[in-house]
Amino acid sequence: PNNQLLNISIIAPSLLPVPAVKGGAIESLITGFIDKNEEQKGIRITVFSPYKKEAAKLASKYYYSRFIWIRYNWINKVINGLMRMYSFIVNSKAPHFGIIQILYYLKRIHFDIVIIEGAIDYLEPVSKIIGREKVYLHLHSATLFGNPNVFTYCNKVIAVSNYIKNLVLTKTSKREEDVLVIKNCIDISSFNRGNNIKYRTAIRQKYGISDNDVVICFTGRLVEGKGVRELIQSVMKLPEKLSFKLLIVGSAGSNFGLSNRRDDYYLEITTLAKQMENKVIFTGFIHNSKIPKILSASDIAVIPSIDIEAQGLTVLEGLAAGLPVVTTDSGGIPENVTDESAYVIKRDINLIDNLSLALESLIDSKDKREAMGMAGLKHVQQYSYDNYYIDFLNLLTSSSANRHGKD
Repeated sequence: PNNQLLNISIIAPSLLPVPAVKGGAIESLITGFIDKNEEQKGIRITVFSPYKKEAAKLASKYYYSRFIWIRYNWINKVINGLMRMYSFIVNSKAPHFGIIQILYYLKRIHFDIVIIEGAIDYLEPVSKIIGREKVYLHLHSATLFGNPNVFTYCNKVIAVSNYIKNLVLTKTSKREEDVLVIKNCIDISSFNRGNNIKYRTAIRQKYGISDNDVVICFTGRLVEGKGVRELIQSVMKLPEKLSFKLLIVGSAGSNFGLSNRRDDYYLEITTLAKQMENKVIFTGFIHNSKIPKILSASDIAVIPSIDIEAQGLTVLEGLAAGLPVVTTDSGGIPENVTDESAYVIKRDINLIDNLSLALESLIDSKDKREAMGMAGLKHVQQYSYDNYYIDFLNLLTSSSANRHGKD
């Protein structure tokens, strides 16, 4: 690659690999970004990623991105255990061994900018190695403000919604000009209903869904904050005459399909669903790459989050699939829909009743579903990887130029 190009590093989260062979929202975003960079050749990228054999095989296709693999094997676990014991004895916080591996390379390789994807515990050690001016935090969560002082260890915060930006400005000492908003995106073309409609019949047959059933689809982790229990309670209130199926797509707990552990919450919602006989279908974990096919077999996308969503990519996926969306006023979600494309339900004592009413109105009217789906499809075009890449590239190049100008 051209040596004059901006040289940046992206530190991926420590659970799933990049390229996103195991799924993951942040990992998929990074993969889409480096894919687009292969086309545009705008910058040089180094990705620090957990090692997976399948990811390493795919990584060989990239020319403008290279990968440094962080190995989380049993040796690392032993070292981490010893470090935690040492931390306890001396009453100090020791860094995770994954951070130590990353710091080793940051001492030896020059980067113009280092982007940390969400892991605020990386901020201080990385900043002390390369200087805070080069450190950017890409913030995907509304729950990382327990220690607001750590935000002083980065130059810029890149927020995924105005909601997150306002939280940063409220809870930390960051200035307005140091908190930037770039909304996350999706691969819109992969959700194209015209391309995926051929899968509709096969998927519905697989799950025992008749042609007359209106399919309400939830995709996401089956954790309490996603509102699955409230969703099931809302469909229990629907009139018996309605012909529908609720398709719940996702893995139990927060393990992203990496294990089959079923927690108390999963047992609670599956027990509740049994009262609906065959109306509720649990698919288990389905890889991100297959979600467009699932949505092609669906008629309504529902995202009933009761905890705070930083942005809500599943909302965008529903819009891109040409589906009407029923969601909540959680965090940044309302920023990403329009009144014409979605019902946004308040998270109050009437949540379950209002979810039920919104779903009933859509099940009852195919015309309304189609009109909202078309409006959503038009609206979601702004969330393309082309726009995302351009916005991110402009931010990085302008910030780097300003910093060097000050130097």
